[in-house]
Amino acid sequence: MRDFIQHELTKIEKQQSVRVLYACEAGSRAYGIDTKESDYDVRLITIKPIRSYLTVSEWSETWSDSTPPIEWHSWDVFKALQLFQKSNPSLYEWFSSPIIYAKDDDFYTKMNEMIRQYYSLQSLAYHYHSLTVKNANLLRKKEIGSKVYIKTFVQTLRGALALHWIMRYHAFPPLSLFQLADGDESIMELIRLLRQAKAEKRMDFSFALPAKILSVIDMERSALKRLPDKKTVDVRLLDEFVWELLGV
Repeated sequence: MRDFIQHELTKIEKQQSVRVLYACEAGSRAYGIDTKESDYDVRLITIKPIRSYLTVSEWSETWSDSTPPIEWHSWDVFKALQLFQKSNPSLYEWFSSPIIYAKDDDFYTKMNEMIRQYYSLQSLAYHYHSLTVKNANLLRKKEIGSKVYIKTFVQTLRGALALHWIMRYHAFPPLSLFQLADGDESIMELIRLLRQAKAEKRMDFSFALPAKILSVIDMERSALKRLPDKKTVDVRLLDEFVWELLGV
């Protein structure tokens, strides 16, 4: 499948007149809980020829397509860098993906360096706290054992574990759920059961929310303010970066 995706990336470059700077896997495959029937959630960052930006016509910053089993979603590099300035969590997760289909080495290295230097742990913590609380509330409204129940449970667990990682280590969390379990065998067993339930498309029993999730739900958001906030990035640094990519 990797070869097929890389072949499709080449076709996208030709059809859209873009260059793929980065392509990775998101979703369950990046979390390490995929099954044989899991979709491929491919995320791209692309750059256009300079003349495509120097136009009075509108140009698109995003592109999406669904050609099962692949879900494509792409951001133009200008959009990606604008979101970078806001410590966007999706962008962080893309660059934390363990599955990379294509990359411009210089772009990939520079983006990772800037994320580590400028991203706000506080902003990420607020995001994962909200992700946990929102999905925990949704769980009460879902049919126990259904496909959407399992998916919602995974998002609840993912948010809680990521926040625990940030609070414990004051460091950026990995994307893999098994890594986020941080050696906790009870959590790893829960992840394995969730993956099995995904494969069987049904879970005939409900899990009690682990203490780590409950502690996040009960956590006061004010506690997150103790985490480092983002450093202000000089926009000229980003301008120089994108100009270099464009060759100007």
